[in-house]
Parts: sequence; structure tokens; C-alpha cells
Amino acid sequence: MTLRQSLRGLSNGSELEPGTFGRGPLFIAGMFRVMSARHPPRDKIARALEWFGVVTAIFYSLLVASNTGYEVLGFSLLFISALAIGAWAWLGGHRGILLLQAFYASAGLFGVWRWL
Repeated sequence: MTLRQSLRGLSNGSELEPGTFGRGPLFIAGMFRVMSARHPPRDKIARALEWFGVVTAIFYSLLVASNTGYEVLGFSLLFISALAIGAWAWLGGHRGILLLQAFYASAGLFGVWRWL
């Protein structure tokens, strides 16, 4: 199948084949089906851990940078974020990120200890 055929769409109604770009207007619906098949429950947990860690890290950064007296809460969020992203890194085999998150978790604990 050529790129032109896959972008134009075929009328035979066959399934998506590896390496193709879809079948015309049904491409997006087909991609949702393919994506859900690629993401079993473990992957959904990993994705949730990743984004939970990202959001808590953003709030941590804002709280600490604002210097408004919420530093203990901010460093607590850093610790929680590091645990979540560390779990994501462990599940995904990202050993470098896991080491970095171990450092961030210890920095979060140290920050809480210093501000209390």
C-alpha cells in the first residue's frame, strides 16, 4: 500500500495495517482502537503516575518560587512528585530518571526538614 492510498482511504473496509497512516475519515477512530489495544492497565497506571508527578512538580515549583511561606508544602509536593515519577521510571525501565528522582525525593525531604 502506498502513502497516497492510505491517506485517501480504501473502500474494502480492511483493518489498519502496521506502517500505514489510516483509512481516510475512519483513521482517527481506528487509531483510538489501536491505541487502547497498545495500552494495557499497567501502561495506564504508568501514564497516570507520570502526569501526576508532572503536575505536582509544577505546583512545587510555583510554591517554592513564590516565596510566600508555603515552602514546606512545596517541598512535600517535590517529594510526592519524585515518588510518582520514580515509580513511572521504574515501570518503564528509565534507570537514569529513577536515579534523578531518588535525588529529588531526598532534596524534598531535606527541604521539609530545613523549613520546619
